Amino acid sequence: MTGPNSGCVARSNQGITIFSLSGYLNHEYLLVLRQALEKALAAGERRFVLDFRGTEIINSPGIAVLLEIGSLVTEDHGGALAVFGLTPHLHTILEISAFFCFATVKPDEAEALAALR
Repeated sequence: MTGPNSGCVARSNQGITIFSLSGYLNHEYLLVLRQALEKALAAGERRFVLDFRGTEIINSPGIAVLLEIGSLVTEDHGGALAVFGLTPHLHTILEISAFFCFATVKPDEAEALAALR
């Protein structure tokens, strides 16, 4: 998945979809991600990794969409979500927002993939 301003790219690794996020994560950006996840879920995919290495910052409406994404994947579809590449600041924000109730945090891509296998 790529879009003109999305900065979000999807790829697959042995049945796990990895979304590489970059730039400023706002409401609109994360709605594009949500739509891509909804398509993947409709196609039967259930394991996802979010790569935050290229992410600069996330705003409050973006956090709300990210929480919706976590609930959609894990609660509505019984899927699994892992994340990596968080800056200390972004880690704190997502921890405070309770996003980690939906996602496993790992230090790198290899460990994030291993957590979902």
